[in-house]
Amino acid sequence: MKLKRDTGWLLGGIIMATIAIVLTSVAVSLSQGTSRDDSKAYNELGLPRLFADYASFKAKTIDKVRLEIYYKIFSGALQFQRRGDRYTASYELVLVLYDRKGRQLTGRTFQGEYSVDTYQETENIKSFTTNQAEFEVYSGDYRAELKLTDLTSGKSTIVELDINLSHFGYDVFALSDVEFAHDPGDSSGGLQFNKGDFRVIPSVTRAYGEDFPELSFYYEIYLPAEQLPPLEVAYEIHHSSRHLVASDTISVSPAGKLTPVLGQLEVTDLAPGSYSLKIIATRKDRRQSVEREFPFSISWSVLAMVKNDYESAIEQLRYVATDKEMKALKEAKEVSERVRRWNQFWRSRDPTPGTVENELRQEYYSRLRYATLHFTYFGRDGWKTDFGMVYITYGPPDEIDRHPFDLDSRAYQIWYYYRLKKKFIFVDTGYGEYRLQYPYDGDLRKYR
Repeated sequence: MKLKRDTGWLLGGIIMATIAIVLTSVAVSLSQGTSRDDSKAYNELGLPRLFADYASFKAKTIDKVRLEIYYKIFSGALQFQRRGDRYTASYELVLVLYDRKGRQLTGRTFQGEYSVDTYQETENIKSFTTNQAEFEVYSGDYRAELKLTDLTSGKSTIVELDINLSHFGYDVFALSDVEFAHDPGDSSGGLQFNKGDFRVIPSVTRAYGEDFPELSFYYEIYLPAEQLPPLEVAYEIHHSSRHLVASDTISVSPAGKLTPVLGQLEVTDLAPGSYSLKIIATRKDRRQSVEREFPFSISWSVLAMVKNDYESAIEQLRYVATDKEMKALKEAKEVSERVRRWNQFWRSRDPTPGTVENELRQEYYSRLRYATLHFTYFGRDGWKTDFGMVYITYGPPDEIDRHPFDLDSRAYQIWYYYRLKKKFIFVDTGYGEYRLQYPYDGDLRKYR
């Protein structure tokens, strides 16, 4: 189902994801290509990556609520060991539920293994495992603590969830929470994810975009036994600024006192940022209406930037594209043609065209995100600074020699790239901005 966009308000300002990237000692010129992914901050810190979410529904016990807690473990941040012909990581997850006074109510312990065939798969930052735990509790406020321990390294990560559970009433018109999902389908995919005839794999991060172009979600409609006429259900997507950006309406024929609904909406046209999904269920006679609203996000992606801020997307290629290539990209007017030329540009630079991943593109945008996060100066994007120019072109330096307080000179830094036989000197202008000094190694004047 494709949402109708609200053209009365144009989404502006692409939000650059602030992904923490640890400075490494690997220095590779972009002209050479590399399979290194500097965005694996958790892996660099040696911490397993863990995310958690929850949703609540009517319980079988009439005065309780069914609480579902979801967790996602990114396997690329676990430590793998070779076992025979495979690589295996082992972990333990301890989930404890506390009441609002801090008293422990219940808990679960899960142990698992994750195995892959090749070493390359152990570094796949997109690979993850998802699971969930169920509890029947009374309505109220709770806190869940999830502790993930990598059984090989012994290192742990703790995530806490603040939980607020409302009672859904007795024989009243109501909506459950929304469970945001990925890859929904029939119930043949695994018993722990079954909800009636549906299989619902929780998203956990509630993040959609290039990797997950459809906003998938599950919820339940609760009705009194005598109230079974068709319902009109409206879906609205609001930007964090409260502007309505898209909407759609469907009809639902109640199946009884509990009607499960699985929704799917395309969100590929939405710019990166924070949003909320509002669900409004109304009786066709307009006598009664209920609504709920839940937050989610659209992740930053290159494709979203091409569609929503093409001029900036082209400008960000200044360190990798030729003037001729930049001109050809700028000449594209239609969105479809822009996307085609964009993909063609990066395919021409794919060091391993026979594989799914484009290592050069991944490396380039990893460096660009790092520069934006660490080198932005008084509103000037970090990738436009001299620090950003050198970092994106040559990657993280092997060594940085910092001189912030010398009495006889302004603050300066020297970046050394020993493997590339290059060094760059940056001097503070006096206002905290460092400028690259000439002469320097490499032909960087064309970028200035």
